[in-house]
Amino acid sequence: MLYNYRFENGHCVIKIDGYDWLLDTGSPNTFCIEGGLKNIVIDGTSYRLSVNPGYNLEAVEKAVGIKLNGIIGADLLSKTSFTLYRGDEGDATMEFKSISLDNVSEDVKPIDFHGNQNVIIGNVKIDDKNLNVLFDVGAHISYLKPGIFKVDSNELNEDYDKDFKKILSRYYIAFWDYGMIKLEFGEPVDKSSYPVQAMNYCNVDAIIGLYNFKMNMPIFFKYYSMDFKNKKLYIE
Repeated sequence: MLYNYRFENGHCVIKIDGYDWLLDTGSPNTFCIEGGLKNIVIDGTSYRLSVNPGYNLEAVEKAVGIKLNGIIGADLLSKTSFTLYRGDEGDATMEFKSISLDNVSEDVKPIDFHGNQNVIIGNVKIDDKNLNVLFDVGAHISYLKPGIFKVDSNELNEDYDKDFKKILSRYYIAFWDYGMIKLEFGEPVDKSSYPVQAMNYCNVDAIIGLYNFKMNMPIFFKYYSMDFKNKKLYIE
């Protein structure tokens, strides 16, 4: 079954049975913030939601900048896999299953990943360093842990992320077996900020957000697919 998704304020939002859900592999849990749902039904299968882990609706909406009913996290996604599609006409649909390998170009090499604390982590070379990265489709932007690369404090760009004002931003080349892409990463100046806490918690050096792959623009990528059975990430 195909579901519609949209990008709002840099976040991927899926409409299921009239409810707006944030797709977020960076969240270990799937839960309803509002509406009192105890289960979510996807392709006819009912999944029990986690108890809301103390999140306040107002606080979550303020953090992501959009109105939501809930968050679909890695616990549910790892049971189903998922693929986001972008059509030639700009239509945005998704399936809760991995892409058929018959549709994968021979030139596309998958990124291997593994689960760690119920999140999705892989190894990616960024410039000249091999780094563990969290693939977080819920991330507004991509982040590097402070100190990974030397940056000039004069390059402070306070407009890069309106939620975390002190961000050093710079473009880096990220690449894996299938190719490379130029991505912009923000390096938080405040080492106690939420992105740094998330990277420390997951023991990674960087966060790569879905929005940086320009899935909101059909001229860039055709699909973004996570195959949890085989631990592969496909991007074309």
